[in-house]
Order: sequence, then structure tokens, then C-alpha cells
Amino acid sequence: MDRVTNKHFYSVKNDDGSLVYMEMRAVDGRKPKTKSYGVKPHDRMVFDINKYPSDVRSRLVLVEDIVSCIKVARHIPCMCLFGSMLSPVGTRFVNLFDHVTLWLDPDKYMEAIELSQQLSLFIPSVDVVYSEQDPKDYNDLDLKRYLL
Repeated sequence: MDRVTNKHFYSVKNDDGSLVYMEMRAVDGRKPKTKSYGVKPHDRMVFDINKYPSDVRSRLVLVEDIVSCIKVARHIPCMCLFGSMLSPVGTRFVNLFDHVTLWLDPDKYMEAIELSQQLSLFIPSVDVVYSEQDPKDYNDLDLKRYLL
């Protein structure tokens, strides 16, 4: 955390280590809540699929923000949407999975339902998690209860 701006910084780098995207999140309630630089890396995942047990490798969780993605990816493959829409690159990646779970922030529940209906046309199993808080606001035990 940067003590001057009171923001957390999250960066995404490409394979050679160059910075391609950075997001800053205010932790003190200031607006704007997030600010980003670079091109949103819809083709960059925050996880290594091989680190997961085989029973969860066929499932992907989609979340809105990078903090939620980092926390969920501790337990199950996860992709950050950087919002509530799925990019064309993200759509191609999602097609690699048999089961997709959408867990957007509570204020985006209806968008999650709509996206799940679209995904169900080409994904065998799609579901939506509704929770009172954003995924990033839960501890590891609660995340496991929702997802595993």
C-alpha cells in the first residue's frame, strides 16, 4: 500500500516481466474507488491451472475485480473480468472449461444472471453465486464455503 495516496497497487506483467496493466484501489472510501493504467489484460490469468487438484481444474470462477480474483484463485481457477462483461478473449478462454461460476459483486447480480444465460448456450454447466458482500471481502474459510 502506498501511504501517500492510501491506495493498494496491483500490477499485471507479461511473460518477459514488462508491466502491461496496473490498478490502484482506494482503501479509505475516496472516489474514484479504482484507477487503472494500461490495457486490461483479459488474456492474462492470475493462476497456474496446474497448481489445482484435478477435481477443480474443469471449473472456472469469474469475478469483477483483481482483488477478488487473487483471493478466489487461492482455491480454484479464477479469471478477472475487470468489470461485469466478458471480453471476446475471455469468452475463448472460458470455453476451455466444463463448469463456469459467476460471482460478481452484489450490485451486479442481475448482470451475472444475464451473462450466465448467455454462457449456458455453449458451456455445459453455469451457475451464479449471490452473496451479501464482494468476494474480496470474505476470508479463506468463507470463500471455500461458497465455492467448494
